Formats: sequence, C-alpha cells, structure tokens
Amino acid sequence: MHILVETGREFLRAGGTDSDACAREFAAAAHAINNEVVVDSSVLTVALALPERWPLLGSAFSTVRLPAEAIADIEAARANLWRIPGTSFAVHYDEERALLVRDELTTAQHSALRYAIGELETAARSLTATTLLAPPEHDAAHRPWYAPVELAAARGSALWCDDAAVRTAAHARSLPVFGTEALFLALVQANLLPGTFDEDREVLVS
Repeated sequence: MHILVETGREFLRAGGTDSDACAREFAAAAHAINNEVVVDSSVLTVALALPERWPLLGSAFSTVRLPAEAIADIEAARANLWRIPGTSFAVHYDEERALLVRDELTTAQHSALRYAIGELETAARSLTATTLLAPPEHDAAHRPWYAPVELAAARGSALWCDDAAVRTAAHARSLPVFGTEALFLALVQANLLPGTFDEDREVLVS
C-alpha cells in the first residue's frame, strides 16, 4: 500500500498504446456508465491527484464497490505508520544492481505518507465495501490485489482499474475492464464531464 501511494500515478503510464486494447477499454467504460462497477485500490490514487474530480467520477455509476480486503490493507498500512518516525522504511528494486534496496523514511516523508494513506482511506470509505461471499476460484483471491477481479467476476460487473497487472488478470478471465484514461474519454464523449481531459491527464501522470 505504501508503494501504491508513492507511485500510484505510474499506473496510468502502464496502460499501453495498443489500439485494439484501448478501444475495448473505452467500450467497457462507456457501457459501465450508470451501472455498477468494481474498483481496484490503484484507482484511489485518482482521489489524491484530482480530489475535485473524485465525486463526479463516482457519480457516473449506480454503485462503486471496493473489496473489503482492500479496506483492510489500507487500515494495516495506516496502523503501520503510527510507529515512531525513523523506524519506517520503504523497499524498492534497483534494476541496475538487480537487488532490493531499503530506503529509510525521513520524518517529513513519514508524515507525508501517513497523510496520503489517510486520504486514501477516506476515499476508500466513500465507496461500498463488499465482501466476496462466493468460494474463490483462484488461489490468490485472498490477496487484496486479486480480490477486485474475483468480486467483478462474481457480480458480473465491469472492473475499473489502473494497475496493468490486475487488468491483465481481468482480461484473462474475459471480464470488461477499463482504466481511468478510458473512463475520462467515455465521460467526455457522453457529455458527463467537462472537456478538460488533457489538463486532468497531465496532473495524473505528472
């Protein structure tokens, strides 16, 4: 969850440029408008980047569901950050040296991260937390990252997700899935969002 907060907007750059895939995602987003949708935690970073857009985006659907596992993951991350500043650290993969590197957080970074996760939790709690009642069909269904795929499949809903890996998993199960970029385009075309897509996208990927 810490990595999501720190690099969440990178998900939008990972969407790919394949024209067929973009067309499918646009169609899925357009069809999902006014219907129920399931979201992945990666989408919550939109609420951090464009807080004034978040309520409007959510109102495009009859219900926006977030797996209960995602809420629990956010709560655990927030609780973890109540430790004394200077005792928290992040881990990233250094491609040049091909190893994991531990980065100790400064007091300022610790405070900023705690604030961001608090805002992420607020955004998450504005959605409909839903527990998957049906038996999971995948060994990884208990993990927060895969729960949205299982929930979307169980409810027959589209999945709104900015994580390329999760979208790939959804495509593998033939689920309708789209990212924030496709949703913005669909809403603009449906005259449900002001035509400021270029400006909004600049903020999201900056």
